[in-house]
Amino acid sequence: MTDRLTAPLGDFKEREIEILQLMAEGLSNPEIADRLFVTRETVRWYNKQIYSKLGTSRRTEAIALAQEMGLIGGKAAVAKTETSNPNTAYFELPITNGPFVGRESELVELSGFLSKPKYRLLSIIAAGGMGKSRLSLEVGHLVKSQFKNGAVFIDLTAINNPDDIATATLQRLGLTLADTTVSQEILLNYCREKELLLIFDNFEHVLSGAGLLSKLLETGPKLKIIATTREQLNLRLETAYYLQPIIEDGGRLFTEIALMMHPNLEIGEEERPDIEQIVNAAGGMPLALVLAATWLDTLSIPEIGKEIKANLDFLSTELQDMPDRQRSMHAVIDPTWGRLSEAEQKAFMWASVFRGGFSRESFQQVTGASLRTIQSLLRRSLIYHSVGRRYNLHPLIHQYALEKLQQANMVTAAKQAHLETFLSFAQNETPTLLGKQFLDGVQKFEVEQGNLRAALEWGLEEENEPDKGVALTLAMIRFWLDKSQLVEASEAIKRALHHQPDHAELHMRLGYCYYRLGDAAETNKHLQKAIELAEKTGDLGTLANSYRILVPIYFVEKKSVEDILGLLEKAIEIGEALEDVLFVATCHNSLGMVLNALGHPPDKVLAHYSKALAVYEEQGNQRNVSSILQNMALEHYRLRDMAKARELAEHSLSFMRQINDKVAMARRITTLANWDIVEEEFEQAHTYLTEAQLLSEEMGERNHLQYTLYIKGILLTIMGDFDASAATLKQALELAERLSKIESAAACHSNLGQLCLMQQDVENARPHIFQALRSLQETVFQPWAPMMAYANYLWHTKDLDTCAPIVATMSQELELLEKGEAINNQYFLRPLIYRVQQKFGAEKWNSVVKAVEGQTLKQHFETAIKHLPHS
Repeated sequence: MTDRLTAPLGDFKEREIEILQLMAEGLSNPEIADRLFVTRETVRWYNKQIYSKLGTSRRTEAIALAQEMGLIGGKAAVAKTETSNPNTAYFELPITNGPFVGRESELVELSGFLSKPKYRLLSIIAAGGMGKSRLSLEVGHLVKSQFKNGAVFIDLTAINNPDDIATATLQRLGLTLADTTVSQEILLNYCREKELLLIFDNFEHVLSGAGLLSKLLETGPKLKIIATTREQLNLRLETAYYLQPIIEDGGRLFTEIALMMHPNLEIGEEERPDIEQIVNAAGGMPLALVLAATWLDTLSIPEIGKEIKANLDFLSTELQDMPDRQRSMHAVIDPTWGRLSEAEQKAFMWASVFRGGFSRESFQQVTGASLRTIQSLLRRSLIYHSVGRRYNLHPLIHQYALEKLQQANMVTAAKQAHLETFLSFAQNETPTLLGKQFLDGVQKFEVEQGNLRAALEWGLEEENEPDKGVALTLAMIRFWLDKSQLVEASEAIKRALHHQPDHAELHMRLGYCYYRLGDAAETNKHLQKAIELAEKTGDLGTLANSYRILVPIYFVEKKSVEDILGLLEKAIEIGEALEDVLFVATCHNSLGMVLNALGHPPDKVLAHYSKALAVYEEQGNQRNVSSILQNMALEHYRLRDMAKARELAEHSLSFMRQINDKVAMARRITTLANWDIVEEEFEQAHTYLTEAQLLSEEMGERNHLQYTLYIKGILLTIMGDFDASAATLKQALELAERLSKIESAAACHSNLGQLCLMQQDVENARPHIFQALRSLQETVFQPWAPMMAYANYLWHTKDLDTCAPIVATMSQELELLEKGEAINNQYFLRPLIYRVQQKFGAEKWNSVVKAVEGQTLKQHFETAIKHLPHS
């Protein structure tokens, strides 16, 4: 039968031979899976490989072929044991038990290292509980067939004297010594000709004996060594392999452990989020997941996650077969703590005040640690390298360090140093957000957000450092605004004002946040307070900014055009006196938006935008450039230059995606959705609007959320989904009324009226349209949307004599494509114009158009208001 063999004997993997032997012993696939702690699918996969190599498809024939070829024995495996000739001795490793999950890539990588001649000493380094021992054994089992004399596992846990390493190794090799004083010499001689893999487990407490490993490798050219350790061995031949936590596969590991311990436990998809909480709380540490699973007979899965976060002592067990060093997290970490110097202990404790990791520079500033101390903590696996040359602590080690800090009564000193360090960071880096280093500055603040928040939280407490907390708040505002983190900014500013209630700039900044969040009343209150305080103290910068931000509130309060423009003129005058070119440019940007809202022609608006753009480009402030490009895109769209408009808008959006400003992204996405609706790309527009809605909701940006809902409601009307359209427009209307957005509320009423008319429901259309008209009385807003809806209402009520002049006037102004009304023009006004023209005929229509020459829509609006019923 051996002529069927399709692969040489050397091609059979050890696991395949192991499975063949268990087949020969009569075990079924499920029994083999249980014995080897693998899945049944894995066993079936190995079976296919075995059958393919043996050239058969039958289990009994495969067993017979394997026995004939000497791959396996008969009813029991033939173990290779040491013979009387030491040069032919073959050593076996201990059998591993329990699930082995989440280390498959490490297994492949480490075994790959050992297959290459240049890698002779691998140290697997990690904090206690990370699964170093189990991984080393699995690697050993995978590669031991490459070594003529097999592999030996030497557990150094019980060794206290580094001089005893050689003796312990000889004992594992089956050699008994009468005189242990010569154990090292005998070991070196014994290993001289061996092809052997030595696995030294738990080396960290006998590091001074690591020199023996170098001697072994020098003496025995065919030896290779794996050492598991919490600290680097610091040898020239050492290849340090830092073992990371199991996060991605942590849930699978916990589940397998839990089901092994508690086979009647039912774990379904609904438990997945709670298991993820456990994995995150345990930091993906395998031992912690094992200790957590031991509580499943007492606590539920959600309760276990909460206990881990609350109390490090919770992670302990009374399992009798757990080594003492692994019975609790304190037992795991205490030995390493005990080997630290006083300076190292202080640095380790103080590291617990950081959040989200730390740079070398900030760590040294806070802790006063030397580079050598950092290196020592790294080598002891108490801190680890994270992304971007930063460092961090494992969550459970962080808990341990914080406990030690509290016990040493050093929390206040550590947090004060942390606050001072990050106040200095924020004050030094804020200027970068105004110039060419904008993206780098944003990235630096993003990386340190955890630390900045922690410093701010502590600093603004009454009993700590409130003055420094206020200073940090002011230094953070620019970043918060650039990222549209308006809720976070407003909450911090309110806390800062509790300590300094007469701080003009804080009131101005809070007013701006409220404006962006859509609360006109609070905006006005804080801006007026800022103006009052700034005038008293002569704070001209705050005064000018308050004037500029107050402009949209003047719109809401129905102020005159002269008052609105006067505010901006005063702001520009102060900015020019202060020679603040960036602020003056921002005022020109605001002035352009005001003129747009007032219906001024695009060329006049673009003139102000161009002034602002020139300054922004000179300053190199890419975010401001992006904002002005978006505004210019809208004006080019009004000029019917569609290609230029889309180019500018997409360029602006791509930059905001880069910095992940979600509010700015939402605004640009909604603009593109508007244009897609006009171009009848309805599905793309709906996708855009849904994204914009989610972004606005996430960031609490109610102003833009209201507008997004309004446009989405119109789109749903056009798409014929009338129920969804009505619900969305009503949601937009309710939000507009809460935000006191008069023009927006009028637009919502107008489109709800249009929606009713499309369904021939004139009675329900009437109150919406009349309310839209009334609401724009005595305002500076253009009545385009309400008058469009009113004209449609007149058509449906067959009042053509009143309808036709309004439609004729609007038809003459269509080319202006008034702000935000291109969609209504295309889908509601143009069809109405066509219907009226068809009804009147060419001659009569031309006479109507001639009759309204010189009349404005505003005049028609004023006439309509006079004829509205009083209720």
